[in-house]
Amino acid sequence: PNNILDDEDNGVVDHAMSTNPEPDLDLMVVIEKMLQPISAGGLPIKNHTFHFRNYPNSFVGNEATTWVIGHIFDGQASRERATNLLRWLHRQGYFVHATKEHIFKDAYLFYRMTDKFTTVLGNPDPTV
Repeated sequence: PNNILDDEDNGVVDHAMSTNPEPDLDLMVVIEKMLQPISAGGLPIKNHTFHFRNYPNSFVGNEATTWVIGHIFDGQASRERATNLLRWLHRQGYFVHATKEHIFKDAYLFYRMTDKFTTVLGNPDPTV
């Protein structure tokens, strides 16, 4: 079986991940922004289909990276920096790969929020 901790990600530094890679960011604000409705600028969480398999209430890794650059870092960050933040959130258990085969990657892979992410703000449905 694949060990997601040994997965590679094209040179993105895999910090110890026990420390927030962006200590100046308020993670509650990041979470609030991600969970806003898409119409209000939230992370695009929707139903996806790939190779005839459905991935409900999911988001795409490379779209999330682009979203973080634009909505969290106001366009002033590299893809590597945004990926490191998302990888840290993944390692903290806020979301998982749809089939639990990968760490977070800036790629066309599907991820879904966990109960930990959606209950932080008391919002049981991030797609609302």
